Amino acid sequence: MEQTNWAQLNNDLTTWSKESKYALLDRIEQLKIGDYKYKKGDGAGEKSVRNYTRKRYDVIDKISFRFIRYMVYVEKGVGRGVPIESVRNGNASKYKRVAKPWFNPVIEQKLDELPAIVLAPYAGITLSNLKNALIK
Repeated sequence: MEQTNWAQLNNDLTTWSKESKYALLDRIEQLKIGDYKYKKGDGAGEKSVRNYTRKRYDVIDKISFRFIRYMVYVEKGVGRGVPIESVRNGNASKYKRVAKPWFNPVIEQKLDELPAIVLAPYAGITLSNLKNALIK
C-alpha cells in the first residue's frame, strides 16, 4: 500500500473523530446538559469533551473520547441518590432523574460512516488482486 494511502486514512480518521466530537457538543447543547452539578452556566460538561487518536506503526488504530464522569450519570439518568440498578431494573420512574442520552445515539450514528473510511484504502488493493487472479 502506498504511503499516501496511510496518510489519507489517518487524515480521514482524524476528521471523523473531530466531526464526532462536534456532533457530541451539538447534542449537549441541544439537551442543555453541559452544566456540572449545581453550577449553572459553567459549561464544564461541554468543556470536558475531548477526542484522541493513537497511532501504531504510523497508522491510527484507536479513537477515543473522554469527558467528566458527571456526563456518564447524565447519559444514564443516575446520580444524586438514584442507583444504576434502579435504571437497569426499570424502577427509575419513582425517581425524578431522567436519562438524557447524549453520547450513545450520536456515536452509533457516526459509526455507520466508519467502515467506508477504514475500507477505502483497501478497495484498490482488493480490485487489483482480483484482476491478478483472473485466468489469462
